[in-house]
Amino acid sequence: MSHSSPFTVGVTGGSAYDLAVESAVFDGLNVDLRPVDVESTDDLAGKLAGADAVMDRLMTAPYTAEVIDALDGCRVIARCGIGVDKIDCEAAAAAGAYVLNVPSYCEHEVSDHALTSSTRLKASPERFAFWCADETQSVSSTRESSRSGSGISATPDVSDFLLSVDTPVRAHFFGTFVRA
Repeated sequence: MSHSSPFTVGVTGGSAYDLAVESAVFDGLNVDLRPVDVESTDDLAGKLAGADAVMDRLMTAPYTAEVIDALDGCRVIARCGIGVDKIDCEAAAAAGAYVLNVPSYCEHEVSDHALTSSTRLKASPERFAFWCADETQSVSSTRESSRSGSGISATPDVSDFLLSVDTPVRAHFFGTFVRA
């Protein structure tokens, strides 16, 4: 398939980053980079109209079925990050667009954060219990205990406490958010 006019690649986060890496990747190819700033689905549909591909660096707005329909002709939506939960992958497939992501993005940073957090947890499970009380209603006994001033005693086995906390809270604490 010949494409005589330049391919247009919309790149979100246009004013937040320079395009040095992207320019180097596409150097010598018939590609025009279009940096845009988006904050809403309306911005996505309007500012990326006519793009052949999208590189989303910040995922500030979801790619709903309506947005994907408005990106007529767009054949690639590339998420420069781990998750694609804000992209309607079924709508993209129906429109003939590929959805890509970078599953290894920040894996070292996330693992460092998890290790550091688990070390801090082992040193102070009481502090973790208070954090949970502030973040979720599911540990209501911890919340009441902290409000009454009775405090929380450290459990002998931190893993028992961790397993008693809702999965999303536990996952959020360890640097990732997982929907249960």
